[in-house]
Amino acid sequence: MQSPVYWHPKLYAFTMKRLYGIHYDTRYTHLQKVIPDNCQLLELCMGDLLFHDKYLKGKNIKYSCADINPIFVNSAKTKNIDSVLLDMLNDEIPKSDHILLQGALYHSIPDQQKFIAKMFNSANKQLIISECVKNVSNSSNGLISMLGAFMSKAKAGQSKIKFTKETLKEAFVPFEKNIVQWIEPADSMETIIVLEK
Repeated sequence: MQSPVYWHPKLYAFTMKRLYGIHYDTRYTHLQKVIPDNCQLLELCMGDLLFHDKYLKGKNIKYSCADINPIFVNSAKTKNIDSVLLDMLNDEIPKSDHILLQGALYHSIPDQQKFIAKMFNSANKQLIISECVKNVSNSSNGLISMLGAFMSKAKAGQSKIKFTKETLKEAFVPFEKNIVQWIEPADSMETIIVLEK
């Protein structure tokens, strides 16, 4: 069963604010710094579009986005944003100079390395990934862990497993020669990785 978080962009935004707390803004401000000005950017799993609407302003970016959730895609289209319905794990990923995936790499577990390679092959210049490594789903408290896993379930059958700092590093071992930035901000729950062609 899909989590209610994904039923509407406002529900998604409300939940993210509660989950990230004081780290909510920093997850975007740190990521904003690694997005080049005047670039072509495809964001996968764009969610409520907050990053586009608030943090990419002034960068003159040719922006497009894709999501498996038709509610999010239709919401983007009402804003005249180039958006497509896409199952990123199974469908072909459109080519773009820069491809961004924020907080959604865990959806690809246990095939994360194949999925990273798939995104990297579709990026003409850079693949930018931001992933949370401090998750309530990884809590030692069984009830909290179960709640966190349910709230992050985008579709039926998804694993509750999330990344830690260690497992995220393991996922990127085959791509070490392409990593140009690995950022672990002290005031953020997310790690930012930039791979370059």
